[in-house]
Amino acid sequence: MFHETGYKIIQIEPIVFTTHYYEKMISKLAYVRSCMGIHHADLEEEARAYQYVIKAEKR
Repeated sequence: MFHETGYKIIQIEPIVFTTHYYEKMISKLAYVRSCMGIHHADLEEEARAYQYVIKAEKR
């Protein structure tokens, strides 16, 4: 989307959301991921992000 509109992404920062319940869900998700042989090292970290703040500039 950014590329198509002529912008270059400079920085991406996640806004993290977590609770005890959410952490339990992420733990279960990590277990399922490993059982399925999915190798995505940042999955748990990305699952905690509910929003991203993006800094971009016009190319």
